Amino acid sequence: MINSIITIILAIIIFWLLSAIIVPLLTIPNFTEFKGKVQRTKKIKTLANKLKAKSKKQTLENVFKFVTKKYTSYEDQMQLAIVPKWFYNNPEKLLKKSQFLPCCVQNLIVRTILVNTGQFKNSDIKSMAMITKKITAHQYLTVKIDNQKYKVDAYFRILKKI
Repeated sequence: MINSIITIILAIIIFWLLSAIIVPLLTIPNFTEFKGKVQRTKKIKTLANKLKAKSKKQTLENVFKFVTKKYTSYEDQMQLAIVPKWFYNNPEKLLKKSQFLPCCVQNLIVRTILVNTGQFKNSDIKSMAMITKKITAHQYLTVKIDNQKYKVDAYFRILKKI
C-alpha cells in the first residue's frame, strides 16, 4: 500500500516537472531565447507611435500599461491549460482583441511594440526564463535604457528598475 502511494506521488511530481517546467522550456517558441523576427506592419507601427513618448523610460511605461490593461494573465491562470495559446506568434492578430495570454506571448507583444517605436533595438531586450514559487516555468524581459536595466513582467504586473 505504501509503495503504491509513493509511486503515485512520484508520478505526480514527474508529470508536474515535465508539464510545468521541462516541456515549456524546450518547446515553446521564444521562451528561453528570442529567435524570431519582430513583426513590423503598418498597424503595429501606428500603435507603437501612439505609445511612444519623448523618453525611452516613459515609452516603456506606456507599453507596459497598454499590455497589462489589454491582456489578462496570472488572475486567469487556469487558461494556461489552453496549450495552443503558448505558441501564438502573430502580434498583429493578437492586438485585435483583449484576452488571456501566457507570459511568453505577452513578452512577444511588449518586444514588438518597443522595437517598432524606433527607440529600442532587439538587442536592448532580453528574455529571462525562471521557475516560479509554484514550480512552473516563467518568462519575463529585461530592457536596457542607457545604463539602467528594467525588469518587465507583464504577466505578473511588474515593472521595476533592477
